[in-house]
Amino acid sequence: MPEKPHVQFVNIEERRHWLEPGQEPRMPYYIVFADGRRGEAANPSRLMDLIIHEFFSDVTDPHTFYLLGVLRLRDIAAGPLAMQGIRARVYDGVGPVYDSAISRYKDEEEEAGELAFVNPDDPVILDGWDSWTVVASLIRAGYIKLYEKYPTWSGDGKEKQKRCQGCIFRGDVVVEDGEEWMYCHCFEMELLEEKVGPNCPYITCGAPYLGYREVRPEDLPDPADWKPDWTPPERRTKEYVGFRRQEEQVE
Repeated sequence: MPEKPHVQFVNIEERRHWLEPGQEPRMPYYIVFADGRRGEAANPSRLMDLIIHEFFSDVTDPHTFYLLGVLRLRDIAAGPLAMQGIRARVYDGVGPVYDSAISRYKDEEEEAGELAFVNPDDPVILDGWDSWTVVASLIRAGYIKLYEKYPTWSGDGKEKQKRCQGCIFRGDVVVEDGEEWMYCHCFEMELLEEKVGPNCPYITCGAPYLGYREVRPEDLPDPADWKPDWTPPERRTKEYVGFRRQEEQVE
């Protein structure tokens, strides 16, 4: 993501952290994992530190930003969801990268045996298109519960077409050397709106809620066709090498 040299740094632990038993959340985003872990975050970018990677909010390279989300979904599909007997298929921007029913290798099958899925013919879809779809997928899969005070996931998707205009996180704009730099309270830095806005996964338009609102699966805008160039997972058909399980070699 384009950024100015004089980025405003903050204490990351003050912007997102795990909650102790009995500790009440105060920040705008509150998350509960299926295993009982609870955390809170000041904005969607910091929320990703709790979901995707501890220091995900520090990532500025767009390829790394995207790859970490896909890898996290793969780990969740292969680990916690598979242990619950839930078959999940992970997609990136062009096709499926992992399916807990067909991506396992023969030696894995010999060691652990065939997995018994409660949904063998209807895999849960985990969409790694961007950070917004990563979270939406995990909510639908029942892996997390998300409560928010701003309509980032529960808001009307069509409103997000406004992009940075009208976004809750849009701050002051300054002009330097003919370029307009906007301070973004989500990324906590000054950004070139024209380069970041069209692809920002966290655009949040609409009035804040009076308190926490749980983001239920039915609240999620679906399909996410308000996203630039978004393609439904079923139309992403390019399979990666290793996606399908390794077959026995014929001698």
